[in-house]
Amino acid sequence: MKLAISAPSKTFLLGEYAALVGCPALVLNTEPRFELQIEQTHHFNVQGIETQSPAGRFIKDNQAIFKSYRLNFIDPHQKQGGFGASSAQFLMVYCFYQTLQQFGKNLAEGVKPLLQLTNSQLPEFRSTLLATYLNYAWNGIGIAPSGADIMGQLYGHITWFDKSNNEAKILEWPFPNLQLLLLRTGVKIATHEHLKQLTNISYEPFSTILAEAYQSLSLANEVNFLQAINNYANILATYQFVATTTQELLANLNQLPYVSAAKGCGALGADVILCLVKQQNLINFQHWLNQQNIHYFTANTSPGLQIS
Repeated sequence: MKLAISAPSKTFLLGEYAALVGCPALVLNTEPRFELQIEQTHHFNVQGIETQSPAGRFIKDNQAIFKSYRLNFIDPHQKQGGFGASSAQFLMVYCFYQTLQQFGKNLAEGVKPLLQLTNSQLPEFRSTLLATYLNYAWNGIGIAPSGADIMGQLYGHITWFDKSNNEAKILEWPFPNLQLLLLRTGVKIATHEHLKQLTNISYEPFSTILAEAYQSLSLANEVNFLQAINNYANILATYQFVATTTQELLANLNQLPYVSAAKGCGALGADVILCLVKQQNLINFQHWLNQQNIHYFTANTSPGLQIS
């Protein structure tokens, strides 16, 4: 029997660094999707997952559970980074593990109950998932990952995750006049290595902006939402949480009349830059990106964990 589990690419819409110190985060989940192909077999085999990654070490510790399966991870970004490959791996492997543990070994029927947990069951599942992820993703040095990315990929679309209250909500994109674009910089920073170097992060500057962003999304207030994105980008720059290459590209982007808001995403904003562009400016902006040889994605939201 064969099975495929998929999870979306993730980008921090808002909340990188803030989520590390207890603030909520807004996680944007988009195409293309990561996939874990599973096949029942007599020859245990894992492809596409590094042995020292969180998912790789989890598989090794639970090899007795996985020994009858071949696992093949498909990365649509071809290891270029920036969109949550590592967290997607762990999420899909962990959910398959829970399927085998809790619902028996009928793969197709087993994953479905896991994806249909009731509201009363979800908080405990989120807590267990996060605790297990942190056990494999953090060695105790520096600041622990927030787990917001893995929650985003579990729920999909735009996920509001508040770790301090163990709360997750799915939001839809409410601005038909605004297009999200994700620009790949070509610069790759290992998030887990970056977190080892962090010490104290102030909670207060981020908290207010995140509350304003959530409210503006809920009320479909375009002006306030754009302001929240730009304000957050300014705070990241103030705290020197922006790589030099990203600073330079953001400076160019902010001079363009096409761009309504822009910020770096993730560790030092190095891998990916988020741009919000009004629909009437989209073609001109895409033309400029092509002239600059900047690889970009038009970001359309995608559901959370799925099976096929």
